Amino acid sequence: MVAPREDIDLEAGTVTVRHNRVELLESPSAAFDADPKTDAGKRTVAVPPHVLPFFQEHMAKWAGSDRVFVGRDGQAMRGDAIRQAFTRARRKVGMPCFRFDDLRHTAEIAGQLVCGGAQLTDAESVSYADVALEQSRRQVTARRNRLRPGRG
Repeated sequence: MVAPREDIDLEAGTVTVRHNRVELLESPSAAFDADPKTDAGKRTVAVPPHVLPFFQEHMAKWAGSDRVFVGRDGQAMRGDAIRQAFTRARRKVGMPCFRFDDLRHTAEIAGQLVCGGAQLTDAESVSYADVALEQSRRQVTARRNRLRPGRG
């Protein structure tokens, strides 16, 4: 997210998306802002209340003068910066097969546990193996449902 600072309204707790950042693979230095491909791409999104304090801290400590997320050089953050940092982190903790998308599944499973009555400490103990097992179960179920419509 390389949103301009003016697209962030901390008092209202919203982020307004007006442009997308475009980076060309053949010329990474030729990045530019462009209009979203569809009108639906321009939108205002509410920041969840539990995320807002982290966003406020980020804006105060680390945001650039023009952009919300910047690189070490103060310029708009490169599109692959988060992927690179995630790759380094997963190697450091010995989880080379863990994908960035797996974070979403981990949070989803932990959320389902809590909504189902589990204590937060139970949800915190969800392991990578639990997430992988749940993903496999869902993939098998989805495949079965495609092969045998009407079952679910």
